[in-house]
Amino acid sequence: MTKIPQSSSTTYSAEAVIEVLARHGKDPTASQIEEIRSRLNWDVQAPASDNIDEAVMDAARYVLEDPPKLVLRRGAKPSEALREIKMRFDQNPFNPRQRIVTDDGKQLALLEVSASPNGGLHISDIMAVESGKGYGARALAIVLKIADEHHEEITLTAKAYSSKRRALDTPDLRDWYARHGFVVEGGDEIDGFDMVRAPRPKLTLSRKPDDKDPQP
Repeated sequence: MTKIPQSSSTTYSAEAVIEVLARHGKDPTASQIEEIRSRLNWDVQAPASDNIDEAVMDAARYVLEDPPKLVLRRGAKPSEALREIKMRFDQNPFNPRQRIVTDDGKQLALLEVSASPNGGLHISDIMAVESGKGYGARALAIVLKIADEHHEEITLTAKAYSSKRRALDTPDLRDWYARHGFVVEGGDEIDGFDMVRAPRPKLTLSRKPDDKDPQP
């Protein structure tokens, strides 16, 4: 079992989380409270000095907001890419929705991904275990390669919930994903940009046995 890196951030108790959410009119379930605490306690990008109300509500948006609605296509197949991700990467013991993306034994990011009803992958969140070192880009590249190998598209919503707690704001996040081959299909800066990346087939060169090399 891969061990989660120890976080230097503040530990948030269930009572503190419930109190903040109650002040904002939220009534989460016990499992949602634990998932919010997991995001708070293991979000190594969040400084411990953050205002507790702001920190809790930022984390709660990931858990309490309704997931994007997708239209199911007939004949959609289960995601083989998701199956490989689950087999290849350990589950986060503090949040069963997340997988710990590693490369050569190096922990890169916490990935929350699911199968899209249309076939393929849907990334809900990808969070580098340490900011400023390119871990997020490395982890995303690994996921993209897996999806390409299984010829599956990837969908996501590019949205930064708090510029104070994230290195990129929503337009920056959209542009970051665009550099990795995602294109915008809808949305805006307020609600986030719905993006999709089609699978990129591996190029192969073939020639007949009697073919000659080109002459300069």
